[in-house]
Amino acid sequence: MLRILCVLAIIVHVFGDVPTANESAELLENLTRIRENVRPQASDMMLLNYSKEMENVAEECVSRCKDEYPFYEDYPQYNETGFILVTSNHSPEFTEAFINVGRQASLYKYIKNICIGDCFSYKQHPDIFIHYATAKCHHHLECCNHFNYSPNHQQCINIVNGTG
Repeated sequence: MLRILCVLAIIVHVFGDVPTANESAELLENLTRIRENVRPQASDMMLLNYSKEMENVAEECVSRCKDEYPFYEDYPQYNETGFILVTSNHSPEFTEAFINVGRQASLYKYIKNICIGDCFSYKQHPDIFIHYATAKCHHHLECCNHFNYSPNHQQCINIVNGTG
């Protein structure tokens, strides 16, 4: 089974930053709440941990400031790493990144395995580790999620489009 490490990366028009201990706890709490409300309940969903190791991965990824998903063919260091990428032209709260995932939960219909709209981020349930990072970028970005192991080969999500 492919182990998915989820790196939550937000590329914003601010200098790079990592969350405080309180923000890290809030991130875990918000994502755990979303995952706890999965219906029907998943029997194999592992608990999340906030990873310092993934901090470096997230910071490296967002510091590239490229408007492309880091495909593992081009970036082998990201193999088996899932990303939820979001763009913004303001300095968002760390927990704002989960707003889109939370919204998608109501759109997904488990029994039929369909979604009314985009549920890509919601359906990517990270197994173990998460991290969040920001970077200052000076061009317009549209972030797409791409998971080679996903039947939704490519889905684009935009919470906020902006120029930096």
